[in-house]
Amino acid sequence: KTLQTPLDQANQAYEDGRVDGYVVIPQAALAFQMSTRAKYLTDFRSAFLTGCLLVSSRSWDRLPHEYREVVRAAAAKGAARIDEVSRALDEQLLGGLFQRQGLQAIAPAPELEREFLAEAHRARDQLGEKVAPAATMRKILAAMADYYSEHTAR
Repeated sequence: KTLQTPLDQANQAYEDGRVDGYVVIPQAALAFQMSTRAKYLTDFRSAFLTGCLLVSSRSWDRLPHEYREVVRAAAAKGAARIDEVSRALDEQLLGGLFQRQGLQAIAPAPELEREFLAEAHRARDQLGEKVAPAATMRKILAAMADYYSEHTAR
């Protein structure tokens, strides 16, 4: 069964038996100690989460041009560093740290992996314009297809 719940309520849902496991990024599993409750780990490399910097137009417009460039450069540098650190931490967690906490790693069955990706695609398609404008989504999907055609899977 599937139940969407806020991260801070996921452990209680697990303890209450309302769910049998979690679908979560590795860092959240560590932060919320889900990795100490569950017994098994299946690594689904479906995507990588990223963050963004949001600034109101009112505040941005008041910044002198040279300060805007400083903010852009700092944001780009910060984003690159966050990506680097996050990827390294995920690799450490999935590459042995979780197993040292007692989790047993199980490779996803090909059928389960196909079902997972099909459900993810179905959810994205159902959300439609709520995710991104259709033209933007087409560009993103094309860029992803190009990337994956040039890089081997795992």
